[in-house]
Amino acid sequence: MSAQRKILIVDDNQQNLYLLETLLKGNGFEVVLASNGVVALEAAHNAPPDMIISDILMPLMDGFALCRAWMKNNLLKEIPFVFYTATYTDSKDEAFALSLGAARFIAKPSEPDVFVKQIQEVIKEYEAGKVVAQHVSIEKEEMYYKEYSEALIRKLEDKMLQLQQSKKRLEGLYQISNEMAVLKPAEELILQALRTIVETAGYQQANFFQYDEDHKLFTLLESSEQEHPAEIKEILTFRLGEERGLIGVVGESRQALIIPNTKDEPRWVPTDETLRSALFVPVFRENRLLGVVSIISAQTDAFSEEDARNITVLA
Repeated sequence: MSAQRKILIVDDNQQNLYLLETLLKGNGFEVVLASNGVVALEAAHNAPPDMIISDILMPLMDGFALCRAWMKNNLLKEIPFVFYTATYTDSKDEAFALSLGAARFIAKPSEPDVFVKQIQEVIKEYEAGKVVAQHVSIEKEEMYYKEYSEALIRKLEDKMLQLQQSKKRLEGLYQISNEMAVLKPAEELILQALRTIVETAGYQQANFFQYDEDHKLFTLLESSEQEHPAEIKEILTFRLGEERGLIGVVGESRQALIIPNTKDEPRWVPTDETLRSALFVPVFRENRLLGVVSIISAQTDAFSEEDARNITVLA
């Protein structure tokens, strides 16, 4: 592998640019950075790279439009184009991206060694003459605008669904805050809050683990589920700082924690095979740790940083 291979990275997120730059430079590549498609085209015209790796959702010129312009340019069209995206991950988006002439479509996040291996494979294919530029006909041009519009509509629909879900969750939190204004026993308030979170947001379950400061233990106090059997309650008892189950980890760190996929988390304690993602939030009063709330969904990647902030405020 030649250490002089130059790769142009296109992404409007500075952290993403930095991470990719560090990874690729560490593997012997020269790296050029661009914040959007317009800047990337200008940089490529001035000094053509050996490969371009582009995000899709960007201002001024997105990745799809950039790839289209790239393939129509006689100077650039022979240079391999790789998509690397976290926003357009539908199989239809991938098919559309590849139809534009992209050599690869890689979804974020990707393990560093896996990502570098794919980049190296593209370079080998290019050197072997297997990366062939697309011929842009009138028919292809018409098809491009049709499929491009459909991709944008899919993304808008996804965003609308996210906004609807966010609105529903905020309404649930508002309902809980009103309920908490009424003087009730703590256990009753906690149980009511947990059930409201589950009902309004469509999660699978929510639990509150009370912290015993004397014994440094977390025990399950309330759950939106029906009464847990004694053996399950015993399993769901955690020590402060204990890795198993993550409750002790969150209690010690005093920071919210999102688990996108429980199947990929070795510290997860499986009590129900249908549970796929989780959010853990510590509960305080005047800097005193009272416990940890766990909210669990049957869907992977069900929780966002906004969800973590909202539940932290509630807690």
